[in-house]
Amino acid sequence: MRGAIKVVEDHVAALNAHDVEAVVKDYAEDAVLIVSGGVVRGHEEIRDAFTKTFDQLPNVEFYGITLTEAGGVVLMEWSMDSDVAIASDGVDTFIVRDDVIVSQTARVNPTPK
Repeated sequence: MRGAIKVVEDHVAALNAHDVEAVVKDYAEDAVLIVSGGVVRGHEEIRDAFTKTFDQLPNVEFYGITLTEAGGVVLMEWSMDSDVAIASDGVDTFIVRDDVIVSQTARVNPTPK
């Protein structure tokens, strides 16, 4: 078992590699991703959501990451930079079980460049 922190670290590495399939594999098949204005459920919707994210934020990179974990729940605070936007206020919460993300909340307020 990798543990919750390692699962999230691997998830960030997949995000920074812009590897949609590796990102999707981080989630349980019935995972739920809650973002401002919507809920994404399951691998197909998660794949679509991250494909759109990478299209809308060309060359996005996530950095300045801090992780805090207790009992499989991980708080991630982060910044990001892309060709078109930047943010320093990203906050996600992950619930990790059996080495996959079963639930996640994500919040960020990007500023256009």
